[in-house]
Amino acid sequence: MILNKSALDRGFAHGSVYKTEAIDFGERRRAGEAVTQHIGFGDDDYPAEWREKLGEDGMPAIGTLVKYGDPLVAYYDEIAGRTKVKTYHSTEEARVEQVKLLGEDTNKTEFQKLTVKLRIDRRPNIGDKFSSRHGQKGVCSQKWPAIDLPFSESGMQPDIIINPHAFPSRMTIGMFVESLAGKAGCLHGFPQDATPWKFGENQSAADYFGEQLLASGYNYHGNEPMYSGVTGEELRADIYLGVVFYQRLRHMVNDKFQVRSTGE
Repeated sequence: MILNKSALDRGFAHGSVYKTEAIDFGERRRAGEAVTQHIGFGDDDYPAEWREKLGEDGMPAIGTLVKYGDPLVAYYDEIAGRTKVKTYHSTEEARVEQVKLLGEDTNKTEFQKLTVKLRIDRRPNIGDKFSSRHGQKGVCSQKWPAIDLPFSESGMQPDIIINPHAFPSRMTIGMFVESLAGKAGCLHGFPQDATPWKFGENQSAADYFGEQLLASGYNYHGNEPMYSGVTGEELRADIYLGVVFYQRLRHMVNDKFQVRSTGE
């Protein structure tokens, strides 16, 4: 898939990923042992910049921006006799979405566990996966500048360009129909019926929506002449242009990439 870089800059296909940091101060404490680590700041001297990210209770406020190395929670260690912090270790910037304190079943000891829910805003990267509602999956291969993308006679440029060889193998014919229906709906300004019992052998979905396109002066099959964004010349090919819903999938490069310098 080729994505329109200008559309991405305007927010197209942006999404949020939620991750939770779980911190347990009592995981190494044996049953019956006294609590020696207390959530919050102590009376000792500690770096003043910790207060910029954490509140009086030693926990971050909702909406706080955290970066690599920023503190997530402060706690006082009785054994060490000083205040310490647990830090954020990811290279992606995040916003604090939710903070929860978790107690024990007996409810007789002070809180020793907490979770910090983080929201990471992500724009699409090369290698991220997308899919239409018909299972036509694809991977972002290029972010193409809008100035070089092909355009129609009305000046419209596509947000997504996909390879036509994707259709013979997966046979996602419903995606063609959705494209026709979406285009006809945009031109006439009314919703389209997508139930499977609306069309039959006497009148197919392609004929129904094709007639609507003809009534608006467009090609019966949804094709449009396109012009090269580089040379301005008309492209000598049938190009199918329409409106299709695409969704971004959970499979992202930031979660999957692996790097190594040596080895097999």
